[in-house]
Amino acid sequence: SKYPEQIVGMHFFNPVKMMPLVEVIKGKKTSDVVAATIFNLALKTGKKPIIVNDGPGFLVNRILGAYMAEAGRMAIKDNVCPNRIDQVIMNFGMPMGPFRLLDEVGLDVACHVGPVLEGGLKHSRFHVDERMEQLVKDGYLGKKNK
Repeated sequence: SKYPEQIVGMHFFNPVKMMPLVEVIKGKKTSDVVAATIFNLALKTGKKPIIVNDGPGFLVNRILGAYMAEAGRMAIKDNVCPNRIDQVIMNFGMPMGPFRLLDEVGLDVACHVGPVLEGGLKHSRFHVDERMEQLVKDGYLGKKNK
């Protein structure tokens, strides 16, 4: 860009009407004034903004990716029932378990994001199991199938 100090991103979460968080993404040269302007704009729209640096997964998906991948490993490699994992997580206090979230977001999205995080952060904790990829190839995407 000719004006990199004026470039800033906003990452909303689905469903946008219900999810209050928005990540305000600063590039390496984004000015603090521009980031603060977008932060305040997000506040005016009723969102709860956080400022993050540009990078794979920003903040939320970087944490969420590891959480979801570990749940998948537990189900696939340790043969733990996905419903059991979801129930334990909800008993812990989370609003939904990782498999319910995966159903909502879509297996196709998870299979797309996993390699982006794995490659961008150079860590195998985000690896997507081949069996998950096969489910997507076979057309099993989650709620999108209904």
